[in-house]
Formats: sequence, structure tokens, C-alpha cells
Amino acid sequence: MNLIAVASPQNESDLAVMLCLLEANDIPSYVHNNGFGGLKPGPQINMFNSRRVMVPAIYVEEALDTLSVLEKTAEEEKSAMRPQRVDKWRTVLEFLLFGWFVPGFRWHRQVHADAEDHDADEHFDEPPDAEE
Repeated sequence: MNLIAVASPQNESDLAVMLCLLEANDIPSYVHNNGFGGLKPGPQINMFNSRRVMVPAIYVEEALDTLSVLEKTAEEEKSAMRPQRVDKWRTVLEFLLFGWFVPGFRWHRQVHADAEDHDADEHFDEPPDAEE
């Protein structure tokens, strides 16, 4: 039985929806890298940690038709990625009111840590008292 890759989901929710659609239409499927792909978060590298939904060769056309409802046009995807005016104002307001996205007191902590390290170094720089 030859398995053919029909989709490469980008996240867990896409994978779950794809598998549910295939199962609802009685299309057998296999997920390549299912266990290992979930263990390695981060960028999806093909054939390393990316997952692929595979179906038997005789079900490829039916699987592609079933999964075609999940495809977005380029314009829909572009408009979904574009931040809305409300989102921009919300980000500015959160920044001004709460200081979000700005690390709090990072510089202050670093200065104190450097000062403590400097104090510790002064103790070691002094020659020990030699007893005669």
C-alpha cells in the first residue's frame, strides 16, 4: 500500500481538524512524524519535525477534495494577517497604561548584579595579609 502525502499542518489544531475530516469521510490516514513532531516545538523543518498527513494512493483524490475546504485564498490569508486599526490602538494603550512588551526593571537588575560582582571582585583583588 503506497501512502501519499496530502497535507502538512502547521499546528496541532490544523492536524486535528484534518484528521477529523478524513475520518468523517471514511478515508484512512496516517500522520508521519506524529509523535516526534510534537516533541520538538519551534520552526517546522521538513522531514525532521514537520508532520504530514498521508493517505493510501487510491484515496488521494477524495482526500484532497475533502481537505480543500480548509484552503484559504491568498487574499483571505493576507487580510487575516493585516492588523486592524482597533488592534493597533489597543497595543498603544496597553503600552502606555501597563508597560506591556517592555521588560520591567531589566536594566535596574543588571546594574545591581554588576555592582555586587564588582564588590566581590574588590575583595579578591586585595592581597591577603601576610603574617610574618
